[in-house]
Amino acid sequence: MSQREQINMGCGPGTDLPAPAERVGDSGTVIGVDRDQAMLTRARERTDGLHQVEIGEGDVHDLPVEPGTVDRAKIDRVLMHVAEPADALAQLHRVTRPGARIGLCSARRARLRPIVALRTAFSVV
Repeated sequence: MSQREQINMGCGPGTDLPAPAERVGDSGTVIGVDRDQAMLTRARERTDGLHQVEIGEGDVHDLPVEPGTVDRAKIDRVLMHVAEPADALAQLHRVTRPGARIGLCSARRARLRPIVALRTAFSVV
């Protein structure tokens, strides 16, 4: 299966964007989304010259991505900082296609209790 798009929600300074840009090849796209202008500036600098990478300002509660277009997604230490983690995951569900791979990581487990209801929306690998 070829990757069409990968999204990194809360991409910060773009540290994690070059590696997936290599993996998607010339025909794929890696989308980095963050709401902080300073982080977006650093991400753009870090990925300058990587034509597969698109950096966009956005909020995880309202992702600037078409429904069902993302093959892979990553959220790393973001959900603990958002007002409504369940809503952010609902957005993730909206933009991913069936069978998409999703990586979630958080440092504060207690903060994730509101998302338990969404567990059935995703296949856990």
